[in-house]
Amino acid sequence: ALLAVAAWALWRWHRRREANRYRREALAELARLEDVAGIPPLLKRTALAAWPRKEVAALSGAQWVAFLRASGPLADLLDDAEYSGVPVPGEQAKAAAQRWIQEHRIGKPEETEK
Repeated sequence: ALLAVAAWALWRWHRRREANRYRREALAELARLEDVAGIPPLLKRTALAAWPRKEVAALSGAQWVAFLRASGPLADLLDDAEYSGVPVPGEQAKAAAQRWIQEHRIGKPEETEK
């Protein structure tokens, strides 16, 4: 019985690790970014890896920002960087993107708003 529990726990750990691979890859890419302008496309690719394409691909502007906010923590400064052209300190923008990548919750947008 102990062996079965250990095998089950290992299987669950492996499944969770594989399910979160896209997060690790996004965080590695974020660490390599040198320009804040690369953050919005990275967030979009990350969302496309986690949600069905039909729910995310067409989102832009205010709808995209609403999706990001509904699915996880997002600082206002990312809005500024992408839509208002206000310069944002790179480290602050990276920190906000990192937090969203690490903490976003996968589900239908209407479920994540709760």
